[in-house]
Amino acid sequence: MEEKRCPHCEEIKPTDEFYRRKDGYLSSWCKICNRYWAKRWYKAHPGESARRSKEWREKNPERYAATKGRRREHDRLLEIKRRYGLEPEEYKLLLDKQKGVCATCGSEFKRREPVVDHCHETGDVRGLLCRRCNSVLGYVQDDLGLLEGLRRYVKCHGITSPVS
Repeated sequence: MEEKRCPHCEEIKPTDEFYRRKDGYLSSWCKICNRYWAKRWYKAHPGESARRSKEWREKNPERYAATKGRRREHDRLLEIKRRYGLEPEEYKLLLDKQKGVCATCGSEFKRREPVVDHCHETGDVRGLLCRRCNSVLGYVQDDLGLLEGLRRYVKCHGITSPVS
């Protein structure tokens, strides 16, 4: 493993403890020193980062618009990984396995993204659902008896199609 010396803390560290810059080279300071000084700068210059970001977005509306969707999807996949331990590749495989439809009702995931359904006791991922089906499961707390009772109720009262 390659190593590099951080000129700030003067420690020799593995290269994976240094950020990679846009040009492909490693940053001079290690990640810990970078974060430490970034926090100090943000405290000393409140609002400056937001001001600079806003200024860049206003000067580069096309570039900002082009990256907005990618950032949103990237952030969503990171959140899924954080919450459920599901890697982006695993999530995409699950979506492909379900052919882009809800695992319970079969509706296509069009406008809204699928919801990751998981067991609240074990944390195991069970599948991808539409918001409506996931909400139903949440309300009945995965109680099969209650779901069966609801099925019987709907069947008894002759309700055959969903109400729009």
